[in-house]
Amino acid sequence: MRHVNRFPLGIFVLSLLLAVLVHIYPARGDLAFWRPPLPLLVMLYWMWCEPFRAGVGLSWCVGLGLDLLFGPVLGLQALAMAASAYIVKILGQWLQHLSLPQHSVLVVLLVTAYQAIVGTVAALLVRGELGWTLLYPALSSAVVWPVLVFVLHYLRRHP
Repeated sequence: MRHVNRFPLGIFVLSLLLAVLVHIYPARGDLAFWRPPLPLLVMLYWMWCEPFRAGVGLSWCVGLGLDLLFGPVLGLQALAMAASAYIVKILGQWLQHLSLPQHSVLVVLLVTAYQAIVGTVAALLVRGELGWTLLYPALSSAVVWPVLVFVLHYLRRHP
């Protein structure tokens, strides 16, 4: 009997819902600045592992859902997530050959781009301030990324 590689829809939905719930949960004090964008990280993982099933459109929908939950501007998270997802789609097969530390570096760059889009548009429209605190989630994402990959890879292989 042949082994068929099926997309683990239940694991995908559960991981995304859990990431959104953790992202929504309020953090205290300076920890709020260091919180990695877990929905983005989970979408990046699924885009790397299942590039034909998770894409830019799905990332945009997840971002729009985040905007509806607590976004100051409708479409801001959707734009940032879709832009990050588009970069991953452009890089395509090249990503499959990178090691985990190289993925972590790329995650730092993608989260930095995500934070730059969100921070710049929010600062222009809501009159906020741009600062170095926009880079903190990118640095914490590099620490969280290997753990997230390990857990999701295990769940994906052993449903």
